Amino acid sequence: MTVDSSPAVVVGVDGSATSEDAARWAASAATRRNTRLRVIYAVMPMYPPAFPDASTLAMVDWEDLTADLLTAATEPLRQLHPQLQIETKVHVGQSAAMALIIEAKSADLVVVGSRGRGGFTGLLLGSTATQVLGKVAPPVVVVRPRDTEQGPVKPGDPVVVGVDGSKPAQRAVRFAVTEAAALRHTTVSVVHAWAAPDNPGITAPLATDIQDWPLLAQHAVDLVNETVAGVRADFPNVEITGQVYNSQPIDALLDATRHAQLLVLGSRGRGAFTGLVLGSVSHSLVRGAHCPVAVLQ
Repeated sequence: MTVDSSPAVVVGVDGSATSEDAARWAASAATRRNTRLRVIYAVMPMYPPAFPDASTLAMVDWEDLTADLLTAATEPLRQLHPQLQIETKVHVGQSAAMALIIEAKSADLVVVGSRGRGGFTGLLLGSTATQVLGKVAPPVVVVRPRDTEQGPVKPGDPVVVGVDGSKPAQRAVRFAVTEAAALRHTTVSVVHAWAAPDNPGITAPLATDIQDWPLLAQHAVDLVNETVAGVRADFPNVEITGQVYNSQPIDALLDATRHAQLLVLGSRGRGAFTGLVLGSVSHSLVRGAHCPVAVLQ
């Protein structure tokens, strides 16, 4: 079908349950933004002996072959959001990561499930994640299935955002507050974590001589207060609170997501949040967070 090139919310599907969750989340996000939803599917055909080269791909109607999967993915969304404009697009001969990178050029937001099958298997748990997060401009949201013991998302559950004073973190805060404003009746929890050694004289003897731990603790509080003050004036109807944890960032953020609608992160940070998205911390958050995770460049 003809696809409009104006900005849209883009979601990758592959027939898995988690991609269905991602599609539902993306449809709600597109509705909140009053924009279109583009549902994409990536096909990487295997070439048997009877198909010696890629030119044969032109003879195959891939949209027809994938019609059932795309209908199954989009029909429930049309019922939930009858006014939402939904497009579908098939990428043939491209990896899932490349399909998302291409579509991200005309997207406001890119959404994908945390696990899948086919082209989107493990999309944000391995090297493909680094490719996508490093090459796309819009925010990327990884939708995770909620634990059964958590139950459904409640309207009052907060949007949680990790901050460290960096520019990506500042953009993450504005994204988080904008999402909360669109969701309505939702608060924002601004989280900063820093960890002083339990016994700095033993675990960090050199640091003890040059670090004033109470001063660093006050700096953490000031950072959060300044971050909250910086956005509160622009969003007077959104309740914004700050939380400072004396713990490792991953522990603080995972704990904060237990009753959250969304976790928002900047792609690169400083201090304890350095390498948050492109290293082991990000993988742990994507695997372990109890809610969807949004990553901003």
